[in-house]
Amino acid sequence: MRIYHVVSIMAYAGLLIFQPIAYAEPITLEEAMQQAGDAHPEVRMAEQGVAAAQGMLTEKSSYAYNPEVLIEPQRRRLADRSGITNDYFITLSQGIEIPGKRSSRSKAAKAGLEAVEDSAENVRQRRMIAAAQAAVMLDFSMRTEHVRQQQQNIMKRLLEALNQGFKAGEKSMLDVNLARASFANSVSMAAQSRQRHLRAEQDMANALGLPEKKKHGLRVILPGLNPAWRPPENAVQLALASRPDIQAVKASARAREAQARLADLNRIPDPTLSLLTGRDTHDRILGFGVNIPLPVLNSHTGAYKAAIAERERSRDMEQWSIVKLKREVATAIREHEVAARTLAVFLQGQTPAAEDNIRLARTAYESGEMDLSDLVVYLDRSLQARTTRFELLKRMWLAHIRVAEVLGHPEYILKGIQQ
Repeated sequence: MRIYHVVSIMAYAGLLIFQPIAYAEPITLEEAMQQAGDAHPEVRMAEQGVAAAQGMLTEKSSYAYNPEVLIEPQRRRLADRSGITNDYFITLSQGIEIPGKRSSRSKAAKAGLEAVEDSAENVRQRRMIAAAQAAVMLDFSMRTEHVRQQQQNIMKRLLEALNQGFKAGEKSMLDVNLARASFANSVSMAAQSRQRHLRAEQDMANALGLPEKKKHGLRVILPGLNPAWRPPENAVQLALASRPDIQAVKASARAREAQARLADLNRIPDPTLSLLTGRDTHDRILGFGVNIPLPVLNSHTGAYKAAIAERERSRDMEQWSIVKLKREVATAIREHEVAARTLAVFLQGQTPAAEDNIRLARTAYESGEMDLSDLVVYLDRSLQARTTRFELLKRMWLAHIRVAEVLGHPEYILKGIQQ
């Protein structure tokens, strides 16, 4: 009966190592990032925002006033009743912008376009980063779910073997109750793993921008990480020059600067020149006029103060963004170092491989050096070692992706992998 028990358990434990996982056709990490960066709905929406900003630049770069023509035909009877006269008056008016207004308006719109373009690039990079993070979470949730499912199968088979042993009078009720508790725990952990994997599938579908009907059965093949890869030494300078969100903040600051200059000029009213020609009875009329608004009731001082405040706020935002960037880069590099060091310590042999644990447990059980409860402990430790390894690898991947994110170079994710 002992040999039957261990053979049954080892057969299911072997599935833990050799059984493949049946999922849909997988995609590579590079393909996932490329799809998210090119076809995600948020990327398309950001590109539409760029088109809108380009149109606004065209609008703001144009002259502020169009010429106006006023035509006033008149037909009236003469006072002395000597006849009827057909008269007319034509007035041509043109607003004149104060020098500097048009250039300031154009500079503000151009800087605004640059800010929108940088924001669109930031959206594209964030979608690529999100796709990489979702791919990592999906891959390791799938691995963990597989292990937990196999753990449930092992504990189920163990419980069946102990029930048979109890009926034959070879096992005690204590062993059976222990196996029942272990099986119940494995069922709970398998269910939790399944739920996490379903959420990971949903997150992956969202990261790729897939339609609702295409979200199940996703699978991503992760390459191996290159343990020798390290972030560049000039990380802060690289991030300052590359991060699109920082470039967008700088462009917004330039736009606010031009808008403040424009608000200052808007306190000076624009004149309107008019040229009049016409006929009144038998007289020809030719006139010229200048219309100058008087800034008495509204001098636009409030708009100027608001523009100055926005300019100062954008300057402070730029400086604060740089401070946060430096902290983010430093923290991401430290997290990467910690994750790499922790993983290296774990892989240096602190925990034996699952195959070794199973082999040792089988040898000890067959020789009578341990009972089934000890065998359960060894199997549990073997499974725990695998899930711990998955967790450390996942943390390493996420730390690696975070470094690429804070540097503003999603392609660094693919540079830090094994070729």
